[in-house]
Amino acid sequence: AVYRALFAEDHREPVRCDALLGLLTADPKQSIGLVGPVLGKGSPRLQGVAADYLRETADEKTVLAFASALPRVSVPGQVLLLGVFAARQTTAVRPTVIRALDSKESQVRVAAARALASLGDVACISRLLTLATGTDDLAKQANASLQRLAAPGIDAALLAEARNGSADRRAQCVDVLTARRAEEAAPALMVYAKATDKKLSGSACKGLALLAKADDLPALVGLLVSAEGKTMRRDTAKATLAVARRSPAGSARTTALLAALPTASPAAQVEIVGVLGELGGDGAFAAVLDRLTTGGKPLRDAALRAFGAWPDASPAEVLLKLAKTEADPVRQVLALRGCVRGLGQPG
Repeated sequence: AVYRALFAEDHREPVRCDALLGLLTADPKQSIGLVGPVLGKGSPRLQGVAADYLRETADEKTVLAFASALPRVSVPGQVLLLGVFAARQTTAVRPTVIRALDSKESQVRVAAARALASLGDVACISRLLTLATGTDDLAKQANASLQRLAAPGIDAALLAEARNGSADRRAQCVDVLTARRAEEAAPALMVYAKATDKKLSGSACKGLALLAKADDLPALVGLLVSAEGKTMRRDTAKATLAVARRSPAGSARTTALLAALPTASPAAQVEIVGVLGELGGDGAFAAVLDRLTTGGKPLRDAALRAFGAWPDASPAEVLLKLAKTEADPVRQVLALRGCVRGLGQPG
């Protein structure tokens, strides 16, 4: 009775908030009658008290009752309730949350997409992918929820969506799988990296840079050698370098690159030499040194830049000699710059 009196509208809001909490704690049976009006037209502070009660204390039956009443609650109340459903991970309210994606209110749609991060399953993937194609807040939240979905089979379902979708949908799925660090996607990404669609190919290469393993290096080098177009070669080279850097140090991580170098096209050799320059090693040193003076100008320049990026001081003497004898002023500057950098490296 004291709480009821203090909950009257003529009291200050902090008092009413504590009185509401007292009423809900003293008599949980009246929670629906109390919380409903508060979520409908109460102040943000009172709504927060009601939402905290539903999130932390209310029983499952009460939460499900509010799920049924969701469309009749005020917009701020709906947003709070959707947050409650997500926090409690009450999967029984999933259909209610999915219906909220069609709300006329953007705040409610965004809150529903956010709730699906913890409540969604494989059946929600297609809908979220469609919502994520825009640039508004709903699209951003749908994409974030796709990355966080924790239900079983999500990664496999995303791969299935990619297989059956357009090039744009495949690229979208690849981006989500990459963000989810889904290692099982690596074989599919190897296939998509060969796609003629530049967006899909680029997304697949970015994914491989994160998800491929040392055992995949020969296949990545094969992609680099067979790549058509400068962009694809550059993307596959970046992926190859990223995976090689994660591999155990030693000659093994350059074996596939050195094996492919002699028969690769001049354009592919340029990219391979660039990767070798970042990795270093005795075998790589000999190969890059050979191309410093042979082949076309692009390959010679690539070898010079590779020595300039070398991870130790091995090329310093070679670069110093080149800086003294090179007639081309640009190459002379690159050689001198590389020599100075190399003298600051280990060895």
